[in-house]
Amino acid sequence: VQFTAVGQTKPGGDLHPGDTLQFMMPFHVDARTSHFSRDWSIFIHLENADGLIVWQRDVYPGQGKYATSLMNGEMLWYNRFAVSIPDHAYAPQSLRVYMGMYDLHSGARMISQGSGASSDNHMYLGTIRLIAREDSSLPGIPNPMHVNFGGEAELLGYDVSRLAVYPGQPITVTLYWRPIHPLTTDYHVFTQILMPGTSNVVGSSDSMPDNYNLPTTTWKPGEIVKDAHTFTLHADASPDNWQLIMGLYQLASDNSIHHLRIITPDGGQADDTLSLTRIRVAPLPESF
Repeated sequence: VQFTAVGQTKPGGDLHPGDTLQFMMPFHVDARTSHFSRDWSIFIHLENADGLIVWQRDVYPGQGKYATSLMNGEMLWYNRFAVSIPDHAYAPQSLRVYMGMYDLHSGARMISQGSGASSDNHMYLGTIRLIAREDSSLPGIPNPMHVNFGGEAELLGYDVSRLAVYPGQPITVTLYWRPIHPLTTDYHVFTQILMPGTSNVVGSSDSMPDNYNLPTTTWKPGEIVKDAHTFTLHADASPDNWQLIMGLYQLASDNSIHHLRIITPDGGQADDTLSLTRIRVAPLPESF
């Protein structure tokens, strides 16, 4: 039995963080004489030149309508894909779009053959350019944004020294802040690289801004503060795609921690951490 992508509307062009990559592909299955023994899922990966999967989308065939283990004839259908790029993904960078099939239970990939197939058992579909949002109010600020932390300070952008890093190697995360009013509290900033959805941290920093050189009580309303944090990844960090997060908090006199929550544009309160870019922890080169 064969699962075949019989053509494609190749993804390409320019997108911004927060946009959605959308395209369709036709698929053909001939299961008249042999059948799938398990249910395969389709994955779409957006991958940069360092091998970092910036974002991904996994779906069952036909938007969940077709279980491959139940296919017993010849089928042709179009699959629509919509991959939402995170609001604060790092830009600019070029992203290659890949598609493949995998078994959700074992993680095994279906063998991929034909034009565009790779040894990793996925197929190259096209390339998009992820470009930073334009914000005329923040000239020169990388990855511009407006994120309000507790009505105290606004995160305006960020930069990272590298998107792929080896275990035991340093990385610098630079944040750009603007106080909303004169601050009377010296807040701490934390940055962490961790496994998405877990508390498994493989590298972090925790200090007042710019390693205690720029306490927040010295910030002047209207000024933009450049705040750099350098830390080293754990030597035993597992190779994988990890998530960079950050936040702002007050360390009280009793050593209790009070995080500032993000205030949404409608005045509501969201999380007390902000997800920035993914970071790839690369396997160490083999020694000769």
